[in-house]
Amino acid sequence: MKAETDFSRRRQLKQTLESATLPATQTPIGIAKLCAELAECAAFLCDYGFQSARGDSGVALNNTTSTIAGCLSIINLNLLSLGHDEQTEQIRLDVRRLKDIYNDLMLKANACLSRLEQEAERKKRYHQRIQEFDSGKWVKKKHSYAEIEKLARDVQNTLWDYRDILGQKVTQENIVDLLKPDMVLTQILNYKYVEEETLGQNITENDVFEIAGIIDKGKKSVAVSKQFPKETRNFTAAHELGHALLHQQTVLHRDKPIDGSNAAKDAIELEADKFATYFLMPGRIVTNLFKQLFQTDMFVVNESSAFSLTGGSLEVFKRKFSTLRDLTMILASVETFNGEPFKSMAEYFNVSQTTMAIRLEELGLVQF
Repeated sequence: MKAETDFSRRRQLKQTLESATLPATQTPIGIAKLCAELAECAAFLCDYGFQSARGDSGVALNNTTSTIAGCLSIINLNLLSLGHDEQTEQIRLDVRRLKDIYNDLMLKANACLSRLEQEAERKKRYHQRIQEFDSGKWVKKKHSYAEIEKLARDVQNTLWDYRDILGQKVTQENIVDLLKPDMVLTQILNYKYVEEETLGQNITENDVFEIAGIIDKGKKSVAVSKQFPKETRNFTAAHELGHALLHQQTVLHRDKPIDGSNAAKDAIELEADKFATYFLMPGRIVTNLFKQLFQTDMFVVNESSAFSLTGGSLEVFKRKFSTLRDLTMILASVETFNGEPFKSMAEYFNVSQTTMAIRLEELGLVQF
């Protein structure tokens, strides 16, 4: 058109070009507006969609944003060939709006990408933590109770820190719901966990014991017997988890006692029991709940506490509960205090009354 020397002819060509360019410009405007709507949907899915959809939503967000940028380039290029009138002014208004939308979507796309990068990094740290637990680094002949308690806390912290990855919806108020030994065995240590009707009996010179649990580290499997109540099975599973983390032996059996008591056990069994105790009944959580339920840091037997606990006199109380274990057993199982109902501590931590009573004694929460 610029090579045309005839003024009238040049004006005619310009009008022809504008008449063709105007409708052609509406097409990329329409495409850009549709892409903006699709990009908003993709941004929403990137923020709130389920995991398998979020990667695709990121692709859609970036692609639609890029398409808007391409459309803006075409529209602005076309504007170079157009004059100034009501139609072109509307196009320029659309361009400004689309540019604002584009800038906003770019921020969202970058935020989506950054969030995915952060989640990928966090998932890497989670797998590193799991590999550490499965590395056998804690396996040795003898452990101090402080070492065992620290390991139990490390497992608990992993469950809390990565509860979303593990699919656990818990808060500080119901954090004990995370303390599932079977979940640690299966999802973190990659063990097979089953509950069988019976695991048979273990026969010794003096007695016959029902086997509560068996761990086979070579096959990475744990079996727990259904012959016992659910709270006992829970402690048994935690006991076997302790074996999985602490001990080298390929096959270990869980014999009696099965309530967390330390009577007549070798060092390995004691260590596994200690791990189960620390894992299922964390000291800080037990202490805080005890204080909340019984309104004291240390339960001392007197007229007031005896009445709050049983509704009777101190004299009757002492006749009925004559030892420290009698007292801790009732504190572990009672479901009301001073007229206030609640879930018993044994039920709250999903352990037997005896196991809970022993833990209260270990933590020095009761004076008798």
